[in-house]
This record gives sequence, C-alpha cells and structure tokens, in this order.
Amino acid sequence: LDAQGHIITGGSPDERDFDPSGPRISPDGRQVVVRELTENVRRGDLWLYDIASGVRQPLTTGVNASAPEWTPDGHRVVYRLIPDTGPAEAWSVPANRSGPAERFIVMPIPILRTVMSPDSRYAVVTAVDPKTGYDLYLVDLKGDRKPQPLEQSLFNETSPAVSPDGRWLVYVSNESGHNEVYVRPFPAGGAHVQVSADGGSDPRWEKDSHGIVYRNADRFMKARLAIGTNVAVTQRDL
Repeated sequence: LDAQGHIITGGSPDERDFDPSGPRISPDGRQVVVRELTENVRRGDLWLYDIASGVRQPLTTGVNASAPEWTPDGHRVVYRLIPDTGPAEAWSVPANRSGPAERFIVMPIPILRTVMSPDSRYAVVTAVDPKTGYDLYLVDLKGDRKPQPLEQSLFNETSPAVSPDGRWLVYVSNESGHNEVYVRPFPAGGAHVQVSADGGSDPRWEKDSHGIVYRNADRFMKARLAIGTNVAVTQRDL
C-alpha cells in the first residue's frame, strides 16, 4: 500500500500478487484486508494492512481463504475457506489476531461469500446450488444457524448487502435477462423493487440507508430511495 492506502502493483520485488476481488476496507477506514495469491494462483491467504503505517500481518496461513468481509463492528473478518475436500465453508477470525479462526457456517453446497447484518445477528450467504445456481441464504446466528433460502430461483442472485438500518437487502439478479440491482425487505420476505436501469452490479448502501451506489458497465451510478412501507426509486445520477 502507498501512504494513501492504495494497493500498488508493478515490478518491485516488495510488491505482491493480490486477488482484485478481495480488498475490503475496515469500518473505521484504518485497515484493509486483502487476499494475497501464492505461486499457485488458485490458493491464497488473507493479510491485514494498516493504512497509516503500512504494516502487514497475516490473518490466515496456508488455508486457501478468500472473499473477506468485515463484521460491522470491525472486530472480525468473515471469509470463505476452501478445504482440500468438500464444499467451501464460512469462517471468521479476530481482526486483532487475539484468538483462533472459527468455522460458523457449514452447507452441503459451496459457499461463495458471506456478509453480516449491522447488528451481526444475521449472515447472508451466497451459495451455489447445482439445480438453481447462485442463491442467497439467511442464517440466524442467534438461532440454530441452519441456512434458510432468502432469494432462491432458477435465476442467479448475488452481491447481497444489508442496509445500515438493518431493514432492507440489496442484491443483484439476472431475472430480467441481464444483471440488475434489486431491493427487498430484510430479514422478512416481501416484494422486490428494481433499483437499476439498463444493468447494475456491485451495489453498496450509503450510510443513511436511502441511497445505493452501483456499477453500470464502466461507470458508477447512485440511486436515491423513498422508503416507507415500500421502496421507490426517486432519482438516478452518475
């Protein structure tokens, strides 16, 4: 990282190979967790970078971890672990390395990514079902931790994120024939509303839970939402 926290790529011997899909900035903006690739690019581990000092520390070692996400309080990092046999699992590790990593979600199908609700009660898991493809599952971490279908269809549902107020879920689906961004109530079910127009991916909530930033091809869009009992898109801007 440079002094501004940007990941440097190039030919320096001190530079490392990163998985471009992995970097995640901590909730306090002080640290970045990245996946560093080994010589075998199919394997990698998670490293934590302090933005101010540039110090790097390992979070995992030799376990083939990927898809890191911070818990909302910034105390732990959730990630996907791909064992040598069997489907991928969801694990978490203290960001300050004060304790061992723990496996907290196991499914009979591969887990791709896990994100947490703001209160850390729920996990939303993206997993791959051989019959229905990419689906979203809800795990109550204060309950039996049994994954329940959240968005499951013959289409692909990916890229979930829970709003900062914990009331809404944004995700991507290709039900229209190409990827678009949708919002629905969370954690209870309800009608979903299309947020993007002419394509959308990689949605992220704004802090007030009334705006969503998403990618449309090679540009970023921002949608403003009117939220009451239902959701309506009031504006889209570049």
